[in-house]
Amino acid sequence: MKYVLNPVILGTVIFSLFLSVFAAKALATNCQPNHHSCDFYQCLENQVQCGKSGYPLAFGKRYCQAYMNREAGVSVRLGRWYQKVRYCLQESLIDADHEFNSCQELRAGSLHKHVQCYLESGYCDLSMGEKMQIAEVVGLNLFKKAIISVAIQVEAVCRYSQDGAR
Repeated sequence: MKYVLNPVILGTVIFSLFLSVFAAKALATNCQPNHHSCDFYQCLENQVQCGKSGYPLAFGKRYCQAYMNREAGVSVRLGRWYQKVRYCLQESLIDADHEFNSCQELRAGSLHKHVQCYLESGYCDLSMGEKMQIAEVVGLNLFKKAIISVAIQVEAVCRYSQDGAR
């Protein structure tokens, strides 16, 4: 049996696919980082669809909200750090749907960006007490391999920069 493609149907299908791709890319630009909200992670999840145990919801949104919940009862300096790091982490993922090809790559790349954002937000300038408050937010997850790696990298840079300043 021979199939003949109707040019009108083929054109409609191609146009529909184009609109779908265009709409998905337009959605990416709608995910805007915010110092005072964690909605960015739901927007990102809507694009990358990693599921409730994927990075955007299980890690990004979870800790963004945990940091927001802690912000009111901390020092001014730590409160500013929470705002800066939340924004930096969101901003670092704006093009995540283009940069990462899978949810696993998104998670790994995102954790790498944590090091940069923690440092750029002034983690090294925080007191030991303030750093302990951050560790309390992370809680038991501090013992997970990926998070331990981030913590070690951040602390190593802080110690190196302090030693170099002496």
